[in-house]
Amino acid sequence: METEIEIDLQLNRSEKVVELLGWFALSGIWYLTLFTCFEASGLLSPNYNSAATTYKFDNTVNLFALAIISTLFFIGLTFLNKKPHILNYSNKITAENALYQYTNAARMIRFSKLIVVLSFGLAVLNIIQNVHVNRDILEVWFLPLTMMLIFTLTMNVIINKNKET
Repeated sequence: METEIEIDLQLNRSEKVVELLGWFALSGIWYLTLFTCFEASGLLSPNYNSAATTYKFDNTVNLFALAIISTLFFIGLTFLNKKPHILNYSNKITAENALYQYTNAARMIRFSKLIVVLSFGLAVLNIIQNVHVNRDILEVWFLPLTMMLIFTLTMNVIINKNKET
């Protein structure tokens, strides 16, 4: 087994902004979830069919599930981001390229974290909007936007994988 090269990565200004945006987005998800569930609880009641049986889960369950899952993803990726040396790399990590490879991997995780939290936040907003207008559809722009963000991140990582500074 090869020895892992551990480096303490320092965040530059743009990385700090991305990290802060992620924390704001996560806080926003929880604010919207809690505000909607406690202030507008009458709007989020279960739906009943003609036989007076519930046919759809209470939207508060959906909101809390999205908030909890996004928080777990965010925390997990935050811890992973602090230990980029435990990740698998396609290139051999040497003392010369470790800083660049770890920085690139940490940047990818940080942007992934932001994309995940923004996607979950948009889903929470969509649920809240659907409750107010009584519909059950995901906005048509949601999937293309999410896929474009993931594709852009993936292409950026692939392009920058072998660059050395």
